[in-house]
Amino acid sequence: MRGDRSAWARGLDTVKRLAVAAVGVVGLIQAAGAADTMSPAMASLLAAAKSEGQINFSWGGSTLSGGDGVRRFEAGFNKFYGTATHFNYTPGLSFPAQAQKLGEEKAAGQKAFMDIGLAGPGQVDFFLKSGLLMPMDWAPLLPNVPPSVLKAITSENGSLIAFISRPTAFDYNTNLVPPAEAPKSLKELLDPKWKGKIATTPYAAGFLQLAVDPQWGQEKAIDYAKKFALNLVGFMRCGENDRLTSGEFAIFSLECEPERVIQLREQGAPVTSIIPQDAQEITYWWVGVPKNAENPNMAKLFIAWLLTPDGQTVLYQNQGADLHLLPGSHSAKLFADAQKASGTTFDDQNLQRMLSVNVPQVESAVAKIFREQH
Repeated sequence: MRGDRSAWARGLDTVKRLAVAAVGVVGLIQAAGAADTMSPAMASLLAAAKSEGQINFSWGGSTLSGGDGVRRFEAGFNKFYGTATHFNYTPGLSFPAQAQKLGEEKAAGQKAFMDIGLAGPGQVDFFLKSGLLMPMDWAPLLPNVPPSVLKAITSENGSLIAFISRPTAFDYNTNLVPPAEAPKSLKELLDPKWKGKIATTPYAAGFLQLAVDPQWGQEKAIDYAKKFALNLVGFMRCGENDRLTSGEFAIFSLECEPERVIQLREQGAPVTSIIPQDAQEITYWWVGVPKNAENPNMAKLFIAWLLTPDGQTVLYQNQGADLHLLPGSHSAKLFADAQKASGTTFDDQNLQRMLSVNVPQVESAVAKIFREQH
């Protein structure tokens, strides 16, 4: 039924069908021209990286389509650069646990278990203050990215760079929540009728974005968490979508990967994702290279490729989202359509905004509220 779907979800359907149809043609054109359009800095880095020959990745099975996604990344990367680089993938930890492990390895003088560091909103503060990631000048490697965009998506020292953007969202099982009764806002999730039906993450995903949003703020976000906790029945990680599709939980809020839920629905799963009317925010994932990476040059090349049109095409295949600030972005249209439908401008939560609040304080306060309630 169309009644259970947000404008964002419906828009994603159309864009994805067009994207999938275009992937073969676009991929051939871009691959054929890669050698001609490669910047001198990228060519120099490629020469230095060839001795490494591999990249190590580790993230959850749902994130970026897990192992299947890594194989697509590998094929696209090698086609673009004309290499035979092997992408090693190990199903891994949540973003908070990844960051913690990278920090422990660096402190112990060990090589990093993965060659890139992934940061959601909750890991930005940790990575920038710990100095775990290499400072980078990305401009010579990314001639296709407009300077104004590059400035907006990178940290001051270039150690973090955004590669994907998405909305704040929550999900629900359409078999357990009738579309006509489905909540449309975070406020509606406080209704007692949802008591015992909602799951959230143990690491308070999404609540940092509320604290950053000027319509909410830190105090209001924490106060909301106290009320929200009364309706919780359990915890799940972002990416554990089988626990929602199986009916273990009726609602999952807040979500880290809403576009992956829409991909599941396209495959026939009884789930959908909603952008709450009272929390319209653009959030990001960032990436950087650990100082103790085993294959740092290949990792830099991968990140540079990820922000090319070719890399963004494969990223969209894997995640159902890309970086809305880049030319040709599918996500840009989705945000524009959602803003038009709501009449509200989305709060763009870039790196500078993420650093405007006390991240550890917000996350620990909300996580403590959830633990005490359950």
